[in-house]
Amino acid sequence: MTDDSTDQPIVAVCVVSDRLSCPQDYFLLDRTEDGKEDADLWRDSIFGRRCYRYLCYKKANPKPDEDVLVDVAIINEKDSVPAGFTVLEQTDDTREKSLKKKSLCFRWMSYRLTNAAISKLILLSKAMRRSPTGFTIIGDVNNMFLCFKMVGLSKSTYVGADDLCSQNAPSSRTAETRLSMSSVGNALPYSLNPTAIAAGPTANHSSESNQPPLVNRLVSVTKSPLSGIPWHLNAQLREATRLQNITIPKIICKTMYDLDQQYEYSFRLENSAINCLPLDNS
Repeated sequence: MTDDSTDQPIVAVCVVSDRLSCPQDYFLLDRTEDGKEDADLWRDSIFGRRCYRYLCYKKANPKPDEDVLVDVAIINEKDSVPAGFTVLEQTDDTREKSLKKKSLCFRWMSYRLTNAAISKLILLSKAMRRSPTGFTIIGDVNNMFLCFKMVGLSKSTYVGADDLCSQNAPSSRTAETRLSMSSVGNALPYSLNPTAIAAGPTANHSSESNQPPLVNRLVSVTKSPLSGIPWHLNAQLREATRLQNITIPKIICKTMYDLDQQYEYSFRLENSAINCLPLDNS
C-alpha cells in the first residue's frame, strides 16, 4: 500500500475482495476517515459466507496522454449509467460483483484536457456529519459516505518516448492531432488547458520561423461539414413581404353557454310540418 498524502491525481481505481489483494502501488481504503469503522463496501449479514469489498486507487504523475479521474457517481443497480461515465462492475482479484444494490461510476479525462482532477477518495462514517474541508460528498454506499478531493494540475514538461517520436513525424500530423483535441474540448464540461493543447515538441526549424502562431493555423484549417454549400432563401419566401398587409381576424373565446345560445335550433318548422301531414288510414 502506498502513501496517500501527496496531491498527485488518481490514474486508476479498482475494488478487491481481500485486503491482501490490493495491487502494488495502490492505496487501500480499508478504514473510514475517523478510523473507527471498517470501510467494507459490502457488509452482508452475519449468516452465510462473509464477503468483503475494499476500494483501491493509484496516484501518479500522469503522462500527457494518460487519463486522470475527474468525477465519481454512485447510482442504484438498475439505474442507467450517466453519460461519459464507466461502471466498475467486478472486483480486480476474484472477478466477482463489486457492490451490492449499488454501482460505482467513474469519469476519466485525458491529462491534457483538464486543469483539475481527483486526488483522494475517503469514506465517512455516519458519525461524521460533515465532510472535511476541500472534500465533496458523492453519495451513500453501505451506510458510509464516499467523498473526493479535487486538486489543480500543474502542467510540467514531460518528454517521453511518444513525444520523441512525434518530433520526427511530419508537422501536418502533429497539427491534425492537436486540432482534433481542440475540437473535442469544446464539448467538455471541464475547463481545458489551452497551454497544454497548444504546447508540443519544440524544434528549431527555420521553415517554421515565419509561420503564424499555432492557434491561428488551427483556426484557419478548421472547416465545418457544411462548408462550401451555398445557402439561398426559398423562392416562395422571397415574396413574403406581400403578406405584411394581411389582417388577422380577432378570435373571440366563447363558453359552452355562448355556443348553445348562438347555435340553438328549436325545429319548430319541422314539427309543424309533421303535424300538418294527413294520417295514414291504411
